[in-house]
Amino acid sequence: AYIIQTQQQGKPLSLEFAASEESPLFNLALVVKNWGESGASLKLNGREVPRGRDFRYGIEYDVEGNAHLIVFVKVKAKETTNVTLMPVE
Repeated sequence: AYIIQTQQQGKPLSLEFAASEESPLFNLALVVKNWGESGASLKLNGREVPRGRDFRYGIEYDVEGNAHLIVFVKVKAKETTNVTLMPVE
């Protein structure tokens, strides 16, 4: 999993993955530390992906009570891929 530290709870998070033929992006897993307690919506290359089989998430709390977002995205890409996570209530 990619572990990302965020300092701005409640703000969208945009990531770009430089996938290629030699280094494809396959089934992306993310841990976004300090995300907060809100859920998330996902855009993959500008297209919304509904929560379900291809996009799953959960909130995990550490011993200090900080809320972290755990994300799974079913994806196969051999080109640059943009991922945007947006908080939802």
